This record gives sequence, C-alpha cells and structure tokens, in this order.
Amino acid sequence: MAAHARREGAARRAPGATRGPACLPLALLLLLLVPAAARATTAPAAPVPSAPAGADPLGPERLEVYPEEVGVDLLFSGATLHVRGAVPAGSDAAILCTGQETRLKLKRRGRVWGVLWMNVADVVFERVPSVYVLCTSVPLARLGPPELLERLGVGFGSVEARALPRDPSRDQREAFPELVRLKRREGLFDLVEGSVLLGRGERDRLDASTDLFLPARTPPGGYRIALFSFRQGEGALVAEATAVIRQTGVAAFVSRTARERGLLYGIVAVVVAIAAGLSTGALFGRGARGAH
Repeated sequence: MAAHARREGAARRAPGATRGPACLPLALLLLLLVPAAARATTAPAAPVPSAPAGADPLGPERLEVYPEEVGVDLLFSGATLHVRGAVPAGSDAAILCTGQETRLKLKRRGRVWGVLWMNVADVVFERVPSVYVLCTSVPLARLGPPELLERLGVGFGSVEARALPRDPSRDQREAFPELVRLKRREGLFDLVEGSVLLGRGERDRLDASTDLFLPARTPPGGYRIALFSFRQGEGALVAEATAVIRQTGVAAFVSRTARERGLLYGIVAVVVAIAAGLSTGALFGRGARGAH
C-alpha cells in the first residue's frame, strides 16, 4: 500500500515537473532584464518642431502646460496635457499641439489585369507632423479666412499645404484625405471644436484653457504647444511652450538596445519566444492531461 501511494504521488507530481524547465528561460531572462533596465537612462527626446513662417508672437506671453514632461513605460496608455494661457479680450482662441514633421510614404492599391488587388504605386507626403491636435473655442471656420489659417498653420488645410508639393499628383490629392482619416482613427490627428474655454482674466485679457489628450501611440519626442488669438478676420500667435514625451525604465532600455545593440536584442527576442512557447506548451499540456 505504501509503495502504491508513493507511485500515485509521483504520478501526480509528474505533470508539474515540466514547469521548472519551461519557466527557467523566462526566469533567467527577467534576471537579465531587470538590472539592465534599472541602469537604463531615459531616452533623449527629439527636438521641438518650430513655428510656421509668418506666425510671430504678439509679446512675452506665458503658456502653462502641465505636465511638461510625460514618462512612457510599458504600461503607457496615453496622457492628458492641461494647457492654460491668455488672449486679448474679445478674441477667439485656438490651442495646437504638433509633433516633428517627417516624410511619409503610403501604398496605393489597385487592380492589376482587372483581377489581382495589390499595391500599384507609392504615394509620398513631405513634412507630415507625427501629431496634430487642434482645439478651438468656436468652429474652425469662424476663426478666420482659410489663407490666414494656412499661414498660421491652423487646421488640416495647412497640414495639406505643407505635406504636398507645389504641383501635387492626382494620387497625392486623393490620398491626403485618407491619410487624415487614418491618423484621426489612431488619435494622432484631431480637431476638437469648442473645447477651449474662455473666462475672465486679468486686465484686458481672457483666460484660455483646454485639455489635450495624447494617445498611447504618441511617439516619444518634443512637442510644440501654441496658443493663437483671432478677432475680426485677423489672427496671431500669442504664446508657445514645449512638452516632452520621454521613454523611461524598461521601455527606454528595450528601445535603446534595439537601436544600439541589434544582436543582443535579437538574442533576447529569441529567448523570450522560446520561453513563451515552452510555458504555453506546459500549461496546455497539463490542462489536457487533467481533462483525462
């Protein structure tokens, strides 16, 4: 009876015995990553984008942004920036957040030989901001004429003017609205009309404030926050400030390793994949044996 009990106990423990080897690579990986991540410094931010030509500040006005710096870790789910400034009494206001401009290439799909649906051409856009979030106190069309908004860089029309060449192709003209829709679905482009609140300020000024939401997809870097005032068909840049999205901790370590030590990053990725596969196999294998 005692020998039989020992055999039963050994049989019950046998399925669990696979957990040790399966979890060992993962445990070793964590021992490797945690000290390295603790030593990792925050990733440097990209330079802050500059103001468009023709957008000159009125004077030494101050624009408050809180927080001025946002840390991005593995659990980053987005951030809200609280922005507050002042505009002349009787004015409408717009607050704009823009990221670095980059060259963007899209694929245009079409039918080949009338049968196959595939990529047929590249559509290239120059100077597309990584983020473009615009908040206004009134509908955009009421701020001023289109040429004024374009000169100040306010509105998607100004983004299109900077992204397209002087003589754009038909593909570029047709694809740009699709690009804006794609960016808006990702939360990287947005227009929130009526979201800037105006209230009584000091002397002949109105307080202008809003909340800017930056989604989890927001790339690290420097961001320009600008406050504009509009009145009677005229507009001007009143003040601007800077916000920084910076990678921290494990996220900064992984990003820097992938950029500077590609071989080490590849080895770690393979170890993670093997550990995940072994752990998954052990888990589901134990469940299948338990079902019998």
